[in-house]
Amino acid sequence: MGKSVWFIVVFGLLATAGLAIAMFLTLEMFQQSAAGSQSKTAEAVQAKFKFESVIALVIIEEGRPHLGLRYSTTQGLPNAEGETAQMTEVAQFAIGTYDGKDKRLIEEIRVTRRERRGAGFWVNTYESRHTIPNPFKGMPEPKRPPSTSPQR
Repeated sequence: MGKSVWFIVVFGLLATAGLAIAMFLTLEMFQQSAAGSQSKTAEAVQAKFKFESVIALVIIEEGRPHLGLRYSTTQGLPNAEGETAQMTEVAQFAIGTYDGKDKRLIEEIRVTRRERRGAGFWVNTYESRHTIPNPFKGMPEPKRPPSTSPQR
């Protein structure tokens, strides 16, 4: 093979390796960011409760941070008390699984539940909202166990 073919092959391999390293570093940074924590929380809620879609965002309005949860479901509940109980359970589970650094700064959890009923042209969407205070608000950071490495 000629020099130009080897040059193209080597350059292509180097570019592929560089791209793979850049993607790995970007993924690592995303997982450690607030957006990564919010994504993990949304995935955990969706996996546990089997909702169609879940969105979790930390939103700061007027200097007051809150965890906003929005989920869609087709599972009808018989009354408003059942919806409120479900939204409370979802909020408590979400804040329990949320591992962002701002967990203790969040003042409340706001849940929006969207339920679709019907089929085809006759689909109706019902929406309900519920807010609960953050049980972790203002709690001190958990103490880390002392280091087991030998002192010098």
